[in-house]
Amino acid sequence: GFQKVGICDVDLSEHEAALQKWLDAGYHGSMDWMARHGMMRARPHELLPGTVRVISVRMDYLPPEAQFASNLANKS
Repeated sequence: GFQKVGICDVDLSEHEAALQKWLDAGYHGSMDWMARHGMMRARPHELLPGTVRVISVRMDYLPPEAQFASNLANKS
């Protein structure tokens, strides 16, 4: 299942500049789909006319047993 779910309005205009800055910085890495459609990610009603709400879900994919803190501290 999903770890978190959120539902919001389609007016995401207050977040457009932050999204563009995040994309321009390349923080989306290999997730090229994040940059597709330009600013339509911040304007879902333009991406899919008639959209009235956005449903977002989060799924954790880092295994609980991951030792990322100790791995990052390892200088080898």
